[in-house]
Amino acid sequence: MTLGPALEVFKNHTVLLTGSTGALGACLLYKLAVQLPTKKIYVLIRSTPDVALQKWRDLMPDQMESIILSQKLHYIRGDISQPSFGLDNLSMEKLCRDVTLIVNAAADISFASNILEAVRANCLPALELARLASEFSSLKLFVQISTAYVNSFLPDGEVEEKIYEVSDNDPEDVLSSILDSGNSSDTARFFSSYSHAKYLMERLLLERYPTLPLMLLRPTCFGPALRDPYRLYGPDSSLPLNEFGKAFIAMRDPAQIFHATEGSQSGTNVLDEIPVDFIANACLLHAANETYGIVHVGCELYVSRTFDDFIDLYRLVVPPEKQASGVGRYPFLPNGVVLEHCYDHPGSDQCPENELSQILSDGSTSQTAAFAWPCAQAKHLAERLINIRHPDLPVMILRPSFLGPAIQHPYPLYDVNGTSPLSVLGEIYLLDDGGNRFHSLETLAKNGTLNNSSGSSATASVDTQPSSYNYRENRL
Repeated sequence: MTLGPALEVFKNHTVLLTGSTGALGACLLYKLAVQLPTKKIYVLIRSTPDVALQKWRDLMPDQMESIILSQKLHYIRGDISQPSFGLDNLSMEKLCRDVTLIVNAAADISFASNILEAVRANCLPALELARLASEFSSLKLFVQISTAYVNSFLPDGEVEEKIYEVSDNDPEDVLSSILDSGNSSDTARFFSSYSHAKYLMERLLLERYPTLPLMLLRPTCFGPALRDPYRLYGPDSSLPLNEFGKAFIAMRDPAQIFHATEGSQSGTNVLDEIPVDFIANACLLHAANETYGIVHVGCELYVSRTFDDFIDLYRLVVPPEKQASGVGRYPFLPNGVVLEHCYDHPGSDQCPENELSQILSDGSTSQTAAFAWPCAQAKHLAERLINIRHPDLPVMILRPSFLGPAIQHPYPLYDVNGTSPLSVLGEIYLLDDGGNRFHSLETLAKNGTLNNSSGSSATASVDTQPSSYNYRENRL
């Protein structure tokens, strides 16, 4: 990384970095320690230095030696959930005297959290750090990582780098209500409780600490790194579209319904994903220039990728002969989202009752070949006939993917021979005399480039559902 004149200012910067074991925080740590002439880096850690070092080694194993050899790291034990972060007097004295730049990258990016959990993880710690920072005598800038989705309650259109009000409610009253009751009427207007918590954090930081030299950085979705600390760096748990991609590829009978944008029949909405090292670069460049206020960081102007584009990327790893298949019961549907309702076969206008009569009479129909297997056609027919014959019946149709051995109940690996398709396949494979041929897929290589040679192994995702797993509550 070639230093520009603006970045030379880091020679005089002593940085307090939080969230250093997260995707963005670790990238910032690498840049501050290795690529920039930073004077000193105070790293807030909750546990021991050995634990932090192991987490960094797991994230960026080839970069750790250079980070350690920089001799810039100084550990500060603290817990962001505690008053004053649980800092002892000596640590607080060091920070008050030395720190010129704060980068608060600590966050819990969990879209499943309720608003109380999200506020405790993503709002209160930032407010407490700002209170402490007000006593830092050498502070030049406080950088708070927020999110572009603090304004997810707004209608489609341009979103400026400013605060928008979600309601007339005073943010202090909203925070008090959440801490007392555990909920807020405003949360439903946001993309997630996480974005609502970040919205409250922004409002309260600006109102409580109007003289604090503050920059609010609002990135869009974190994406894999383009270059630093290495290409495609980033844990999947911090990369929303990677997590979604894994779930989408594994999906057979999806529990999710994906809604097209208003006025569109498909996913024409832009999914703005920006490489995590670009976010780190933006953060550090604005810090070097002592930018105050709100800064948006996104990638849409450079690479505008829609939901449709994103789904098309997955099709690169699906062989052509499989691209007509979708959910087991609906292999005749084109690739895309399969909603939770009954589909008619597009090549047939045959009445389900007539189809059943023909099967009972002739043993098959012309539509059988369009399904993955006869059982799938039978289930499809059963669903349609139940809905037609008994429209007033309070029925729920449950569509699992493959059944797999149990995780826990009635005992681990519980399975009845013949009911777990992959167990049966395993038996066939072990007894195979070479007469069966298993076709592999062309896949994306680990380095992110497409492997154009014929696939040498079966890397396709196979969706097997443990019989004792509760997906809705995500627990056993």
